[in-house]
Amino acid sequence: MSEILGRLRMGIAVGHRDTRVLSANARFARILGRDLSDVIGLRMRDVTYPDDVECNETFFDMAGKTGQPFMLRKRYVRPSGQAIWVESRYFVLDGCPDAGAAYLLLSRRIMAPSPGSQTGSEADLADYVSALSRGLAVLARRAVLPETEELLLVASGLAGERARTA
Repeated sequence: MSEILGRLRMGIAVGHRDTRVLSANARFARILGRDLSDVIGLRMRDVTYPDDVECNETFFDMAGKTGQPFMLRKRYVRPSGQAIWVESRYFVLDGCPDAGAAYLLLSRRIMAPSPGSQTGSEADLADYVSALSRGLAVLARRAVLPETEELLLVASGLAGERARTA
C-alpha cells in the first residue's frame, strides 16, 4: 500500500484538526517544501498561509460538525516563506461528525489564480468562484439564510458553466 501511495500525484495527509498531522506521503512533504519527518506533527494552521487560516478553520469546523467533505483552494507556506497554491480536498474519517474529527487530506499544487492573465486562467478562476460559492451556500444554509443560499447556488452554477465554456 505504501508503494501505491508513494506513486500518487497528490499529497496525502491524515491528521486530527485540533492536533497534528499523523501521517503523510512524500509528495505532501514536497508540496510543503519539507522533509517527510518534519511534516509529521505539524498543525495545519502552521503551514497554511496566514490570510487563509480563518477560511480553512471555518470549513474544518463545518466538516467536523456535519461529516461532509469539502474542497478549498488555498495557500501553504514553505519554510522559506514562499506561498504555494493548492487545491485540497478534506474528508472526515469514520463518518463520525465531531468538532475534533480526524481527516484525510488530498492536496495538489495548482497555478496561482491571476485575474489579469489571459493564458487560460479564466476557466480556473471561474471554477474557483463556483467552488467558493458552493461552500458559502453551505454556510448560508447552516445560518438559515435561504435566500442567500439560493443566490450563492445560482452564482456557483453560472461560474461553473463559465468554467466549462472558457
